[in-house]
Amino acid sequence: MQALVTGGAQRVGRQIALSLAALGYDLVIHYHNSSDEALLLQKEIQAIGVKCYIFKADLFVATEVEAMFAYAVSQLSSLSLIVNNASIFEKISFYDTDMEVLDRNFNIHLKAPFILTKALGLMDKKAQVINIIDTGIQGYSPDYFAYLLSKKSLLDLTKMTARVLGPKLRVNAIAPGSVLDPIDALGSNYMNYRANEIPLKLKGSVDYIIQGIRYLLQNEFVTGECLFIDGGAHLLAD
Repeated sequence: MQALVTGGAQRVGRQIALSLAALGYDLVIHYHNSSDEALLLQKEIQAIGVKCYIFKADLFVATEVEAMFAYAVSQLSSLSLIVNNASIFEKISFYDTDMEVLDRNFNIHLKAPFILTKALGLMDKKAQVINIIDTGIQGYSPDYFAYLLSKKSLLDLTKMTARVLGPKLRVNAIAPGSVLDPIDALGSNYMNYRANEIPLKLKGSVDYIIQGIRYLLQNEFVTGECLFIDGGAHLLAD
């Protein structure tokens, strides 16, 4: 079993990579600016007893995405899973959204997953794609306009490619709720605050995301689905 994880050096991506390594996956971990974290993760994963390679790429640039896929296949000839986890999260309203902001969000959240999914689909093998989206796609919050619009588009990409690429590829998505403190709110009471807002009144954890990924990996009769792993937050979308 072999996988490519984008944005895998930190936070949720890091935990996804470690969970796949624990399942026996050899890995290519993509990173952009987090070289130190990527190197540390590589050593940690290799200590588990599986292969791990790291690759720096700017997912805003299509040629670098293509180069990353070529590298992954060169190292992992039986690549069978791509987790499109890389993301940016910018609080920019509609009127403050210019073409640069829009391109930045669509390049990383839609174009990069499109390129990788198409490249995997052109290989003559059974494989899977899991796209990490966001529970916010159920609503229409204007505060993160380009982010949310591009993530909504990623859900449509998930469903359309699941139809086109079956039976070779299964393409699914996970829409997480709050599972980690925001980078600018580390050590705050944010997670407890979020728990009190959602129907299940539970504090989020990356472990719930890992459980969802394992379900999608194991159930061969699921494609084109989006698992909302958010304690019911999507039921409150505006």
